Amino acid sequence: MYKYLSILAFAACMACEPTIPPHQNKQVEVDSLNQFILNYFEDNFGYDRGVFLQIKSTAEQLINEGYQSAELPHLVSSGLLAFMNVHQIEAIELYLEALAVAEKYDHTLYIGTLHQEIAKIHFGMRSFEKALNYETEASKIWEELGLSKRTGHSLNYQGMMYNELGDTERAIRHYTRALRIFESINDPSSILPTLDQIAKAHLKANRPDSSIYFFQRAYEHSLQLPEFWQMKALQGLGQGYMRTNNNEEAKKYLTQGLAIAERLNDVEAAFFLMDLGKILAEENKNDEALPYLEASLRTFDTHQITHYQSYLHELLAPIYEAKGDFVAAYQSLKKFIPLNDSIAAKNNKEHMARLTAEYESEKKDIRIDLQETEIKSQNQIQYALLGGLGALLCITGLITKYYLEKRESNQKIEQQNAIISKSLEERESLLKEIHHRVKNNLQIIASLLYLQSGKFENEDFKKVLEDGQGRVRSMALIHQKLYENEDLKSIPFGEYLNELLTEIKHSFGSDGDKVNLQVEAEDIHFDVEVAVPLGLIVNELATNAFKYAFADKDSGVFSISLKKQGEEFVLRIADNGKGLPEEIDIRKTRSLGLRLVNMLSNQLEGSFEIHAKKGTEFKLNFAA
Repeated sequence: MYKYLSILAFAACMACEPTIPPHQNKQVEVDSLNQFILNYFEDNFGYDRGVFLQIKSTAEQLINEGYQSAELPHLVSSGLLAFMNVHQIEAIELYLEALAVAEKYDHTLYIGTLHQEIAKIHFGMRSFEKALNYETEASKIWEELGLSKRTGHSLNYQGMMYNELGDTERAIRHYTRALRIFESINDPSSILPTLDQIAKAHLKANRPDSSIYFFQRAYEHSLQLPEFWQMKALQGLGQGYMRTNNNEEAKKYLTQGLAIAERLNDVEAAFFLMDLGKILAEENKNDEALPYLEASLRTFDTHQITHYQSYLHELLAPIYEAKGDFVAAYQSLKKFIPLNDSIAAKNNKEHMARLTAEYESEKKDIRIDLQETEIKSQNQIQYALLGGLGALLCITGLITKYYLEKRESNQKIEQQNAIISKSLEERESLLKEIHHRVKNNLQIIASLLYLQSGKFENEDFKKVLEDGQGRVRSMALIHQKLYENEDLKSIPFGEYLNELLTEIKHSFGSDGDKVNLQVEAEDIHFDVEVAVPLGLIVNELATNAFKYAFADKDSGVFSISLKKQGEEFVLRIADNGKGLPEEIDIRKTRSLGLRLVNMLSNQLEGSFEIHAKKGTEFKLNFAA
């Protein structure tokens, strides 16, 4: 009761006066600030920044008046303000300083609380191992103090961290220990979420029967609590039965849960609609599934929940295709691609930010250690010199110690370099993943174009789609070569030419077999800015040659060469086919393909010429 009265008293003072009224005993005032902060952390009251700005200001005033113990609420309130401003690294640094002060004053409750708050920030940054280390320390303190409820919650947090680290069995063990504690103190509001966590962990471990058992227990407990918890338990039961392929039971529980969700929250209802639609689609009841899935998508669109927007578009595309609605299928896939890329980009950005933050934190720790070592060593040498001749043996010992500390410093520098190297490796891995995703998305587009071309009888329209498919394929191959190549910045263009032209030849079947393909390319690497337009030029001219040059011939030769001459590169493409019409001007033609060649040559700032005697020869000079 005291903690709630202290919070209300503090809030009342805040409302009545611009500053906290001074106490006769300043230490009592410091204790009041500390108690308020600890109560806030335990109960998460929704105070705004103004309250903690006031605490910080009051603590500063007390420090200036000589009460150094106010340093603790000053540091913690500063850390809280940094966290509220989403400056997580700064918040951690301030909490660590506060932790050192709390340890100096032997303030055990603060020590446990700060460990737990640092763990939560690391968890939010997805630094799960660091979070686990701090949370484990907090748990030990709660256990020593006999704080059962806090110990249970800490075990739950550790379970969540093990779950994120992929160690589901340890997660379940920690959840189970927490459950026993909550049952022993008869805390229903903590028992139910813990049962929910255990059930979800069993589902993740592919043990749906165990999951159903714990969700059933959760549902029984939920009948005494707000219906939100009934809804969550019903959702879990539905998903558990989905995993056992018992669709009838799954639909029964999901339908019950949907009725509650529609009363509470449209987003929660959207998840039930999505699961019900998914079951019906798996049963090939597409007409019944569509209203559920489309209603779910509308809600996720309204709230801009990108992950599920992407998931539903991917789910809907084959359903529309099966119904013969190719326009809707195309639209769904068209929306899926940028959404999927957006999710990947966001994940990569968060991962890079986390790596950078961890690297900066490690670098700062190493720098501080090095500075402390240097200062310590310098002081020791100065004291030794002042000792004179009688301290010769001490000096020798200190020099030895200095050498050892210097060696330790060098080892820390090596560790820092290893951290940098690891960071670079992870960045390269992310870049490879991005190129891989781009390639996959381009292949999806190519497949869509192929799918659509088969649905139209108009030959001109089919030709446009087929040409587009080839252009997309040439770009996809570039991104494939990029993530296969070690430096990720450039591609071996000779290899690319061989693969691209072989694909084009095979795409023409028996007509392609009669053409002798000759590729001569030096070991030249180009970056994306050069490789993409150059690849499109080659694709355009090669496709035209295979399509038209040898139409009336039993055999033919198509040759391509790429060489470096001085500061320029020379691309030569030739065939011995029937040649271009004499009156054609590639710079003025209405042909989309040839106009594209002209535009891409200009993009490369190159100059080209075409000869149409005894076949066709195209020659492009460009710098890169």
